[in-house]
Amino acid sequence: LPVHPLTRNLVLGGLVWHDQSDGARFLKEVADRLDTGEGRPAGHARMLELCLEAVRGPIAVDLGARRYIAAVLARGGDIRTVAETIDTLAAVMEAQSETRLPHRDADDNILRHVVRSGANTDVDFQVFTLQEALRALPSELRSHPDVAHLAQRLVDLARHSDGWTAASATAALTDIGQTDAAARVVAGIPADDIARSDAVCELVDGCLAAGRSEQAAAQVREAWSWISNLKDEHLQRLTVRRLAELYARAGHPDKARILLAERHRPGFWQRLWPRKRREPEEWLLSEDWVRLLCLLAESDQSNTGEARARARSLAVRAPMLLEGEALAIFQLRMMPHLVAAGQYSALIDMLPGIAKALSRIKGQKHAVRTRDFAVHLAAALARAPQPERQALAEAFQSWTVELWQTAAQAGIWQAVYSVAGCLALVQALAGARAVLDIGRFALHANREQTWGGTVDAAVQELIETL
Repeated sequence: LPVHPLTRNLVLGGLVWHDQSDGARFLKEVADRLDTGEGRPAGHARMLELCLEAVRGPIAVDLGARRYIAAVLARGGDIRTVAETIDTLAAVMEAQSETRLPHRDADDNILRHVVRSGANTDVDFQVFTLQEALRALPSELRSHPDVAHLAQRLVDLARHSDGWTAASATAALTDIGQTDAAARVVAGIPADDIARSDAVCELVDGCLAAGRSEQAAAQVREAWSWISNLKDEHLQRLTVRRLAELYARAGHPDKARILLAERHRPGFWQRLWPRKRREPEEWLLSEDWVRLLCLLAESDQSNTGEARARARSLAVRAPMLLEGEALAIFQLRMMPHLVAAGQYSALIDMLPGIAKALSRIKGQKHAVRTRDFAVHLAAALARAPQPERQALAEAFQSWTVELWQTAAQAGIWQAVYSVAGCLALVQALAGARAVLDIGRFALHANREQTWGGTVDAAVQELIETL
């Protein structure tokens, strides 16, 4: 069937009838949702052609619109026009810099970033435009020769801004498999730039994801020289730990352990006075997490007891060293790996710490973080075998009750956020009808205008729903 006339008019008029930047962003969001593979539905192909027709027709004056247009063109596979768009952006920006027009640093509608003394705003805008275009490319076109030219263009641009822009360009290049180009970007970052740590980790992660373990090892060896000479011990430790974690996640636990052992190798004075040097517990916590990842990555089942013991240790120690958002992020990093490894008892051990972390997070962010945990817990419940599923269900139900009661003590809105975040877990525990019952209760309470004085009663009734 052809595209509906109203839909056709809406898409083709995206740039003409609306503000150019908003219209181009709308077209980009439509194009991003369309499948570009060989077996895609015919409707997706027709809609993508409409999006391309919409951006090729009108002349976009707004630079923000050109940024989105480049991504739409890339999604449609028009690589050469993407290159022409980048050339146009560069020419317009150069002309603006030679006039008395307001500098782009003052234009918040086009680009927002933290003020960085070494950054070039015009270059950053071109870099981010090219990054979005490269990421929008269909996967089957990423090996096209013209894509290599775009990748080299990104390498050249990244050299004219600061290290953070270069690290961002490295991530974009590794996302499309251009690890050689990403390596050239990393090589151009000064050794004393702290952003080089992020860039190296992005490059190694991309190499491991692409199955290029030899290139990853070469980058680690090359990075080790400047890592060893870093004066910032925290940055040194963070870089090594991140590299070890990448290897552990990629299924190379032995190499991860080697990296951690190399970092721990003491010097002469440290061997002479070993008790004078005590490492912060937060560092040890992060490195123990990497060691747990190594245990979980090993295929044999002989270390199951050791993995369980280390997971329980982390579950107990993390709430003692971290709190609030930091604790929640650490726990969220652990959960999918524990679920995948079937470490359900460790999940139960983590529940008190999760409740502690969420109790320190207020407002809408509480609902977001609670939802993140609820999704992982629901996945664990669905994956667990029957003997352990019942124990998990009981533990998760008790945890939900405790979480709601704690939130109710902080006020009605905190209780609302807590309940909203738990809906995925409620559905897994008690079915979809329980979620509908919560909605009916909320509607009834709103009509009766009883929200303000019945916080405890509301939470109690929701608990009984389970």
